[in-house]
Amino acid sequence: MLVVLAGITGTANAAFAQTTTVHTVPFYEDFEGTHTQGDVINTWMQQSEKKSDAWVFNSETDYNREPNSGTWNATLLWGNIDWLFTPVQLEAGKPYRVAMYARQDGTETKDAILQVYLCAEADMNARKTMITETRLTNGNYEYIYEDFTVDSSATYVLGIRGEVGGTPMYISLDDISLVEYKKYSISATPTEHCTITATPEATYPNNTVDVRVTMDRGYILDSLTATPNVSLNWYGQGRHGYFTMPGEDVVLTPHVRPAKSGILDLVDIPDHVSIRTMVNGVEAANHSTIYEGDTLCAEYIPAAGYTVDYDNSCSVVRPYFFVNDTCHWSVPYVEVVFVGTKVGVECTDSATAVVTWNDLGCEYDVIVSDHEIQHFRYQKGIHHTSDTTYTMEGLTAGKTYYAYVCARMEGAEEVWNKAQFVAGQKQESGEGCVLTIDGYDKYKDGWNGGKLHFVENGIETVVAMTEGEEETFTYTTYGGKVDITWTKGDYDDEVSFRITNADGDIVLDMQEGDMTNTPDGTLLWSGNPCSLCPTPKVVEFVTDGTDITMRWRKTDASSYLVALYNGTATDEHFDTVAIRTTDTVYTFHNIDTCRYYAAAIQAQCDEQSASIWITAGEHTPSVPAVMPWQPITLDYHA
Repeated sequence: MLVVLAGITGTANAAFAQTTTVHTVPFYEDFEGTHTQGDVINTWMQQSEKKSDAWVFNSETDYNREPNSGTWNATLLWGNIDWLFTPVQLEAGKPYRVAMYARQDGTETKDAILQVYLCAEADMNARKTMITETRLTNGNYEYIYEDFTVDSSATYVLGIRGEVGGTPMYISLDDISLVEYKKYSISATPTEHCTITATPEATYPNNTVDVRVTMDRGYILDSLTATPNVSLNWYGQGRHGYFTMPGEDVVLTPHVRPAKSGILDLVDIPDHVSIRTMVNGVEAANHSTIYEGDTLCAEYIPAAGYTVDYDNSCSVVRPYFFVNDTCHWSVPYVEVVFVGTKVGVECTDSATAVVTWNDLGCEYDVIVSDHEIQHFRYQKGIHHTSDTTYTMEGLTAGKTYYAYVCARMEGAEEVWNKAQFVAGQKQESGEGCVLTIDGYDKYKDGWNGGKLHFVENGIETVVAMTEGEEETFTYTTYGGKVDITWTKGDYDDEVSFRITNADGDIVLDMQEGDMTNTPDGTLLWSGNPCSLCPTPKVVEFVTDGTDITMRWRKTDASSYLVALYNGTATDEHFDTVAIRTTDTVYTFHNIDTCRYYAAAIQAQCDEQSASIWITAGEHTPSVPAVMPWQPITLDYHA
């Protein structure tokens, strides 16, 4: 609403106008400068209406007095009514907006009142017209504004009246502006190798302008300046940001220089590891040309029989990386561990088992025993071979055996891997393991009929809590597929449990209430719990304006499912909205920047094997928005 202010004519008090700078539009007051805490503000004329305390410079933060921006603001102490005056030159018919940020530290809005007037003189008793009135609330700064015009061109006096009652200690005031309220344009100085996109290209004062900078590879943005000077706020590495539009046109000027370049030389590569390098998300070989500003990532690929544990190892290439046209990049240290070979067993008949293992290109020791072996140094019956299979005959049907294989890799430690099997029963490739079932009951009286069923090789094992608040069970698998089902009890809403394998991986996690409406015989989980599809580890979850990027470590999975969600979501929801990728990074575009978001990821090893869903989350902040205030009826005081 545009308010026409009439009834004030002529020029501001001559003496006041002569001793005080008459401001032209646009006019800004942020109270910054060299001040002493508590000094009376001397850049505006002041007049006391009640008590004697005046508006003062402040940089303290208690009593909700922290400045809205910068180091200083203006505050008025409780029990006082005081005026701030400054002259401004206005032209008839032009649309103006007066705006400021203010807040208090109390709870009563009637005790913290801010009024803005247009006056004929710097005197609270002179002719004046109220522009707006606001009763301040506690908490964050409020953006207070009103649009108006005047019916005659003249020098006016802008008056701000602060009234502090008995509840708050202070009113805080900051970032006052008076601008011609029309759309102003945003443009960029044409510069080779640099593209600047401002959205929108024209807008009103105090609105937010989004800025994106796109550089040609091989060139660096040293800085981006604005005329007039505005506060540019950047996300991440300074290629995407925003600023608040002033009351005049803005020209953005990039300052660009050629980037340093050189040949990539990876150094300090650990033994038993190869490195897959990515430059700006694209695979690049060692000894490729790279440039300052490139994002360089290393993925560790362990040799057969080894594993590595590492965190994200991406770096932005800096000028000091280059020495004599070569970029020497020291690969971050990782721990490389020899884990040996994976063992599997197949029973071809009731008395014969064929032991198989992955080929690591070395020789092997293998032994099949009817008991678990703790020490192998003096163990009899060890068979030495360069093959990757070993057949054991003469077994007793139905008896449990253990197959051990040790890969004799030169320079590697001795690691014996095991597979447990039952003679005569069909086994799937993979060793058995111990599952731990932690059961809980909310009312400490057991599961009241609820049961877990573990079915493997046609053998069913039942687990149930009969009493108490919690109990731990174990179940040893044969190394094959296990079906886990549920039998309904009387008070299933009280039940919760978690199943983990020997590596600590979560096989199944049912929270309190999850079993409430689960029918008898429901299949809760199916697969080999000893060789779960590895859960990917999220190493980066970052926002860049309206984009969210998630990066994770590569696993043995053939692909990954990723999903972005707001609030809460179920596995069924993820299955519906998930996006499949074979990469280890994914960017979600055009998100709503006013919400909190989380992302979920699941590894897909094959059609029957997938990891659990894991999530990563981060608040995605919105760019501060202008919240309009309702206009009020203006009273003219002669």
